[in-house]
Amino acid sequence: FILHTHIHFITYSIYTAFTGLQKKGDQYMAYTTISTKYVICPLWNTEVSLQGHYLFSEEKGHTYEAKFLSATCPIVENIRLPKSKRDKKYELFQFCNVSNCELLKDFKPVIDVRKGYSQ
Repeated sequence: FILHTHIHFITYSIYTAFTGLQKKGDQYMAYTTISTKYVICPLWNTEVSLQGHYLFSEEKGHTYEAKFLSATCPIVENIRLPKSKRDKKYELFQFCNVSNCELLKDFKPVIDVRKGYSQ
């Protein structure tokens, strides 16, 4: 199932997307969620929506907690696509020093989904 929740703040908006349990062999894969926030890219001085990927805890009594896995940027993702599949919105942004981008590291290490996804 997919659940979208939109919460708008002054400087950014966050949405979450849940992916359900999927069977892999005899085991089930864990739930994941995505927390999206809008920031100004320091390199290109344009607004982008970064996506923080989180894995829900499987610990009994802590299933409402999710731990940060990684973050993605639409500029970087667009650069990695073949030219024919790139989003025109980001076509002028031909490079990015993603290894030094502090914004991709600026997600909470653990979120409590009962309290929202505010970053």
